[in-house]
Amino acid sequence: MAVITTFSVVLAILYNREELAIIALAGGFVTPFLVSNGSGDYQVLFTYMLILNTGLLVIAWYKAWRLLNGLAFGFTAVLFGSWLIGLPGNAGQSVYYGGAAFGTAFYGLFFTVNVANTIREKKKFIATDFLILLLNTCLYFGVSLYFLSKLGLESYKGLYCAIMGVIHIGLSWLLFRKQSVDKNILYLLIGITLSFVSITAPLQLHGHYITIFWATESVLLYWLFLRSKLRLIGLASWLVLGGMLVSLFWDWVNIYFSIYDRGGPLIMAIIFNKGCMTGLMCSVCCFALFRMQRELLVALVMLFAGAALLFIGGALEVGYQFSYRCPQADIGSLYLLLYTWIFILLFTAVNGRLSAVDFRVLNMVLLGLGVAVYLLALPEAAGLLGDMLEQRRYQTHFIAHWVGAAVVLTILYRLMAIYRGGKWRVETAVFSWMVAIVAVIFLSAEGQLLVDILFYSRQHPLDELQRVYDKTGLPILWGFCSFVCMSLGMRHRFRPLRIFSLVLFLVTLLKLFLVDIRDIPIAGKIAAFFCLGVLLLVVSFMYQRLKKIIIDNEAKIPD
Repeated sequence: MAVITTFSVVLAILYNREELAIIALAGGFVTPFLVSNGSGDYQVLFTYMLILNTGLLVIAWYKAWRLLNGLAFGFTAVLFGSWLIGLPGNAGQSVYYGGAAFGTAFYGLFFTVNVANTIREKKKFIATDFLILLLNTCLYFGVSLYFLSKLGLESYKGLYCAIMGVIHIGLSWLLFRKQSVDKNILYLLIGITLSFVSITAPLQLHGHYITIFWATESVLLYWLFLRSKLRLIGLASWLVLGGMLVSLFWDWVNIYFSIYDRGGPLIMAIIFNKGCMTGLMCSVCCFALFRMQRELLVALVMLFAGAALLFIGGALEVGYQFSYRCPQADIGSLYLLLYTWIFILLFTAVNGRLSAVDFRVLNMVLLGLGVAVYLLALPEAAGLLGDMLEQRRYQTHFIAHWVGAAVVLTILYRLMAIYRGGKWRVETAVFSWMVAIVAVIFLSAEGQLLVDILFYSRQHPLDELQRVYDKTGLPILWGFCSFVCMSLGMRHRFRPLRIFSLVLFLVTLLKLFLVDIRDIPIAGKIAAFFCLGVLLLVVSFMYQRLKKIIIDNEAKIPD
């Protein structure tokens, strides 16, 4: 057989006829079926196939006969696959070791066959070359994983992928040294290398370690892209990053929502657990990509992606820890709101230093959302405080709300500072009224909560305290707010604030005389009317000056 193969190879090369080579190849691959005695000796069969394909390699070095290469690859794959499928279930390990050795030899042989002439003649690779190379790699990879499982070496699958990645990057480096080699083969080998490296994580690692591996790999690949200028590596970096995001969200679902130990919830360590640390690692990698990015739009996307992962990871951690450590009360919402306001405040404070982009509009939106969240969360905070007072537990945790209220005041102050620093489409009067209304609602709500904490008892239930506060406390508070707004409007010669003061005072009077005068205790009536009377006296005393500022000289006073 060896002699016939050698003769056929020499004849095909001398006459430069691909038909002779194809006929010789077909006859060579049909021969095992003609002379087989049914013993199933795979070693003789595969040795003969190696001799036959070696002759093909000699032809491939001199001739670019791609049809011949494809037929040889197809015949070999069919024969090897037929043998593998026909193996009995009780085949010994030596059979699988031998099959793995022959499979490796075939893989290396066909890789060389499909690049030999193209590299020698310095030609461009075409689609069939890439197709055979990819099929050769995929089939060898699948067969190798099968052999590892049959040999009981599943734990080394990741190591095998890493070795394959090293081999292909070595081949890429060897071909890269030849400046005349078609760059497309380099891209293919680099792509195969990146695929093996990425598959290493899910095969060798488990759970969140896969996510951490992909996060680190995405940063490393992008750094290599910046150094090498190969677009394939840059594309691979973004693909790995996408896989990291999917894996991260899957990890969060499994860790924070589906984590059970022997039927009961497993309480993890605070912060230093796989869920929180994995999210932190992914966020850091996104910030690293942001720092390395040269395109502004992509850099901004990575900045906000890192911030979003950091916020979501922290919010999940806060919600999880309080849900499992204090399951009897929904106090986690207090700390989650506090975390949200602190995050918004810090992010709007530092994002301008991380990039040269003007973030004032975005910061205004984020700060406004923080205030909106506060207003929407007020009913929940009041209900939670009522449960704490009535059940007499977890009352000390309500301090988180007071700290959050202080943060909200800081957010409101920053909102006004940013507005004063630029020109906006929103009129100054509209913005001032919005801020003033939010401030009055803030003081009214926090005053109600403070009254509930200070005066709640069995003799003074929450319903009674709320009724008295609504009818007595609010008129006094709103009258005081009206006086402060008037004072500030006069001091700074700001007309919208003065008008708001008068409107608030009018609303307070209407509320007092139309609604609050009924069913109010005598002491409450005395206090409300006394305070409002004092305020009216002060306003009437200031009338002459007020008249000059608001009416007479309004045109002369720059607002």
